[in-house]
Amino acid sequence: MPSWCACVPSRALVAMMVFWGTFVNYMFRSHYSISLLAMMQARKVNETLGDFGPRYNWTYEWEQRTMSAMFYGLSVLSIPAGMVSELLGPWHVLMWSSVAMAVASCLIVPAAPVGPLWVFLLRFVVGLMLALQYPALQCLIGRWAPPSEKGRFASCLMGNAFGSMLTMPVTSMIIENFGWNWSFYSLSFVVALFCLGLVLFVADYPRDYKWIAQEELQYIEKAQETKSAEKGISIHRRFATNVKVNMWIFFGYINDLLLRRGVSKKWCRKGFTLLSHIATGLSLCCFLGIGQSSDMAIILLVAMLGFNGAAAETTLINPQDLSPNFAGTLHGVMNFFGGWGGFIGPMIIEKLTKDNTMDQWSVVFAIGGIIYIISGIVFMLFGSADLQPWNEKKHEPKPVAV
Repeated sequence: MPSWCACVPSRALVAMMVFWGTFVNYMFRSHYSISLLAMMQARKVNETLGDFGPRYNWTYEWEQRTMSAMFYGLSVLSIPAGMVSELLGPWHVLMWSSVAMAVASCLIVPAAPVGPLWVFLLRFVVGLMLALQYPALQCLIGRWAPPSEKGRFASCLMGNAFGSMLTMPVTSMIIENFGWNWSFYSLSFVVALFCLGLVLFVADYPRDYKWIAQEELQYIEKAQETKSAEKGISIHRRFATNVKVNMWIFFGYINDLLLRRGVSKKWCRKGFTLLSHIATGLSLCCFLGIGQSSDMAIILLVAMLGFNGAAAETTLINPQDLSPNFAGTLHGVMNFFGGWGGFIGPMIIEKLTKDNTMDQWSVVFAIGGIIYIISGIVFMLFGSADLQPWNEKKHEPKPVAV
């Protein structure tokens, strides 16, 4: 047994890989918008651009199409993605989708000189692979997380915020020092490390993980069988000295604490919606009143990201409430509708920000805020946190030979 198994619960390593998985997922979503700026020729007369590699004279429409291609792929595979994870197992889906999207991203470098259509197709493939991953992570959580710890596991799905936050400055640094082509190649190194982590730390089921302690295996299986919230091996006590507490983990702890104190899941989910959707939406709507103040814009963006961290305890964990056995499929359906914003958004932005002024962008932010608020109100009025009767998998009795 490796030394890490003696001091770190196996499910903590799985939770770490869930965080890392969402981090990698959003790296691939975020980096292209920065790389694209370094790939395009100047649109204004006498505009001076840095030498970061070859530049191409694509039309603005094709630029937007290559941006949106990933979201088309996300929408196409989102609904069947959960069923694929439940059929093949989340480990295989995460492993091979990561490899495929890394290869597709690297191929963009030789495809770009040929034309934007080939870049569009490769970005579409990346979107297809990205669509498989969140349902696979939900499936993994459903198999590994004891009911009393699902709030903390769901918090790890917020690695996406760190992925977006770090990818943009790091991508800019790579482009400035090595050229835009390495912004695509560098993703492969991160994927290689992620795949190594999958090999070492993850299995489809706790029983399949060869280094799990027998005590922990019994605790997970008993907790999932009885759906109880009894106290087991504490992850946070063993990790508290090594992991910095952040807003997303904080909300996860508060959620689990409220559940242990007897607050119903229904009120926890709908209560956190006030932060994850209503407060987030109001923060975006406030852009209409800040004028040209960049300081206030930064403050509102930070507040919006902080409030949105509560989504780990609302929409992100809700599939686990409704059906742990089919959480991957439910998340795939969510992704299908959520992915629409990726190709509708650029079209709206193109129409509303022709002059690229702060007032025009304030309207864009306010529209996003209104969507947040309306969706939050709908969830608070009609959402459920009850285990659904169709969650139980029915096994047909085997025919008896006569």
